[in-house]
Amino acid sequence: MAGRHRQLRSRVRMRRVSRNLEIGIALLACLTGCTRSLRWSEDVRLPDGRVITLQRYQEFGGAHELLQEPTESDYWLEFKPPDSGKTVRWSSDRTLATVALMMDGTVPRLLLTPQFDGVYTHKCPDPPYLLYEFRNGRWASVPLAVLRGMRVVPNMTYSPSDARAEIESSGKHVSMPEVGLYSAGRMNDITIDFGKLATQTFGVRCSPPLHTLEEKREHGT
Repeated sequence: MAGRHRQLRSRVRMRRVSRNLEIGIALLACLTGCTRSLRWSEDVRLPDGRVITLQRYQEFGGAHELLQEPTESDYWLEFKPPDSGKTVRWSSDRTLATVALMMDGTVPRLLLTPQFDGVYTHKCPDPPYLLYEFRNGRWASVPLAVLRGMRVVPNMTYSPSDARAEIESSGKHVSMPEVGLYSAGRMNDITIDFGKLATQTFGVRCSPPLHTLEEKREHGT
């Protein structure tokens, strides 16, 4: 009889160990593979002074160290250009980060920069920027040379991972910041001077130093 009780207790312990192991494996799988997301709205001041509001969505399912938070993966954003009122949507994977939104007349332009393995995916652009325009219902890549002579102030969240705490603490709406206001997720205190743009190259230089065309910007300028 005592032997049967010992066998039963042993089976119960084994079941508990097995159950705990299953829970541990599930937690580890979630840490290494679960996709988390963040949705928020963001005010953007265009170079001409107008303000538009973006709706943004970011997934966090990218590669990361064990027991660390996942990095950015796919994302999208939507907005209504001031002159059309029709919703425009941009979507991308983690290889391109948002830098600045601007308008060429009624045509939206989106300035991006490669990140993570995107430097190689997009053939190592130097200066490290890519420009897209939304025409005839679709986004198309255009030469960076169309910005030659312009000075662009980054006006979008660049790193949602860094900005996450700020976004959540603000009720998931990032108000239009004053020029020079620090934000963990933005390119702070710089102007990108495309007046210094010569010829953009691809596949020539894939690591720093790159010709970022960045200039330190004084607060309030």
